[in-house]
Amino acid sequence: RFWSKGGFNARPIRDTEGRLVEFVVTREDKRILAEVIEDYKECQKWQSPATRDTGNWDTIVPLFVAGSIIIQPHMYSSLDQWSWKVEDEIGGTLGIYPTPGKVSQPYPGAFHQAVNKDSKNPEAAFWLSRYLASYECQREMAERAWSSIRTDVYNDILADPEYQTHEAYRTVAQRAAYINDIWEHMEPFIPTYLVFSSDAMGKIYEMHIVLMHEAVTGVRPVDDAVAEIVHQQMELQNRFGTVPMREER
Repeated sequence: RFWSKGGFNARPIRDTEGRLVEFVVTREDKRILAEVIEDYKECQKWQSPATRDTGNWDTIVPLFVAGSIIIQPHMYSSLDQWSWKVEDEIGGTLGIYPTPGKVSQPYPGAFHQAVNKDSKNPEAAFWLSRYLASYECQREMAERAWSSIRTDVYNDILADPEYQTHEAYRTVAQRAAYINDIWEHMEPFIPTYLVFSSDAMGKIYEMHIVLMHEAVTGVRPVDDAVAEIVHQQMELQNRFGTVPMREER
């Protein structure tokens, strides 16, 4: 939603050779962030009470499958197979579309396929990471209804006649199709998003979750939340990252 309105958590600034030199939070980005939070708060009025303040996936998807809600905004792809059960339960039809907005930018991520940074066995962590990233492992993940991180796996699945039946397509190949589409939309924007450019993003991401929730649920006024998000974002990046961040006033 934020990106699709043309906003940036912080804009990466690069030199003439493409090297990252700093991040800047612009006045326009802060304005868009406040607008997005207000818009999200407005959307709470028509959301199910069970999902309004938490957005728990294990609550939202069953409600969708049962026909109690008709839209799952910003749903992670790992849950699409569960959502397809709406066809079996009530005879509904599932449609999947990119995030709406003037640039229609979605967000692909694979944060669940990694080794903890504090692993006590770096060599084992290295080889586990190599295995997790291998074609064989990723193909098995995809075929067992999990999300793969390899485009070649998804391209091969889409070309495989075995996955062209309706049941096989909806449980495996459908995800391949829309993730490839998302990647095509997203790839040109990779160098411009903080989430892909900051080496402190893990800490920043966790902070975003807390403060955004406080803003949406009314614990903090929106303007106060935006100011605190920017402040903490700069503090975390400048302390734990290798590239400085500043705010445009």
